[in-house]
Amino acid sequence: ALGITAYKLFTGRLPFYQGDVRFQQINVAPPPPRKFNPAIPPRIEEIILKCLEKQPEDRYQSMAELRADLDEALSLFSVNTARQNVRENEGATGYHRHSRRITGSPPLSLPGGGGGGKRPARVSHHPTDGVAPSAIGRKPGGVVRKPPHPSGGLARSTSVSRPLETLTGSYPRVGQSLTLETKEETSSVARILGVAAIVFLFLLLLGVVLMPRLRAIHYSEIPLQMKREGQTIRFEMKGKRLLGGRVPLVAEDLPAGAHFDPETGIFRWRTKAGDAGVYTLRFRPANLPPGAAGTEKVVRIEVKPWRIAFYPVERQRVEEATELRVPIAIFPPTIEDVSINFLVENLPKGANFRKTGRFGGELSWVPTYGQAGNYKILVTATDGKRVRTTLPVEIEVVEQNRPPRFGAFKTHYEIEAGTPFSLEIPITDPDGDEVTLLARGLPKGARLEGKRLRWKPSVKDVGKHVVRIMARDGKKTITTELTLIVTRR
Repeated sequence: ALGITAYKLFTGRLPFYQGDVRFQQINVAPPPPRKFNPAIPPRIEEIILKCLEKQPEDRYQSMAELRADLDEALSLFSVNTARQNVRENEGATGYHRHSRRITGSPPLSLPGGGGGGKRPARVSHHPTDGVAPSAIGRKPGGVVRKPPHPSGGLARSTSVSRPLETLTGSYPRVGQSLTLETKEETSSVARILGVAAIVFLFLLLLGVVLMPRLRAIHYSEIPLQMKREGQTIRFEMKGKRLLGGRVPLVAEDLPAGAHFDPETGIFRWRTKAGDAGVYTLRFRPANLPPGAAGTEKVVRIEVKPWRIAFYPVERQRVEEATELRVPIAIFPPTIEDVSINFLVENLPKGANFRKTGRFGGELSWVPTYGQAGNYKILVTATDGKRVRTTLPVEIEVVEQNRPPRFGAFKTHYEIEAGTPFSLEIPITDPDGDEVTLLARGLPKGARLEGKRLRWKPSVKDVGKHVVRIMARDGKKTITTELTLIVTRR
């Protein structure tokens, strides 16, 4: 990022901006900056290209190392500026050329060198008489003098805006190198270069922090998708950059039957029987090659085998001789076009199960007397292949008291007045309980002794008499009617 920012600052363009930029950044060397801006110093170009090296170990390992090279480049730039000033002033005449002072900067050959300790020649730049002074016969180190100024002094160029600086130090000898620079020019250039260096470093640091985030691809957060066979998996996957907006995506490693729409970012997969397993989907930008580091988004999908699930059935409680009906049903399977069969085990005597639809049935039973107890019936639903589920149905049959029973006997009698009448009423209890007989509506003189009715009607009892006989076992009572008709002799 530092190298890209510097490249942009010095050339006005990015090193890569056409075609597959990401691929070029990783595999293609950038064009030299001086190709687009020849004014860039070579040393600065070397620094920029080192920042753009492909291998991390070939780039700068610290900001201190980068700063050291930048300081060196700035000092070289100062030397080159001084040399250029000397070349521009070489051969100038008169006092128009500014005097220079000797410093301890890197060596620079002094043009027009004379003998050691002699002053450099000063030549008039604008002769007042219109005749150029001849250099023929001039001795080394000599000075060509100008005609006197009307005021009596030497002519001085009006373009000089500051006083001449005196040369300090010893005079250079033949072949000796020195650097000439002006204090005001040096300080001005140094300030400009210093400010430029600070701005450059700030932009580089800013690029290190912000550029990766601005160019990073942000994907939709998709949690682990868990479904069963036959269910549909659907989610929306989008990628975007803070700079650049939406990024078109492509999907890799899609399972059979799955579909991803790059335009809408919608992933959809209708699973089917046999798709159980764990799947890893990979999404990447469409303009990058597969496997590009740091550009993939992974989404995991877990498909579990489909199963049969019963609606819950509570524990059943019923009395003897009472009808029981229990509906049995399963939730609709997630798999389409599946056939479900029901198998029933441990059916008690008299119980029955019948299928009432694709996914259900009914258990029916009328427990008889003597079947009191606890029962567990097992109902199994299966597709006939590999999926099956068993539902236990628990039934409690409560013992029920059976009422007493009258035996067969005649209930209509004609009795002559004065004739004794006796009838034993047959009564039994299926449970063996003690039975008590009661009579209501007995005529005068009639009595019930245990199970026998005794009566001797008189002439006064001539007529019809209805007697109600009741039998009790302590829990239940049964009733019958006895008709007695008394006649005259």
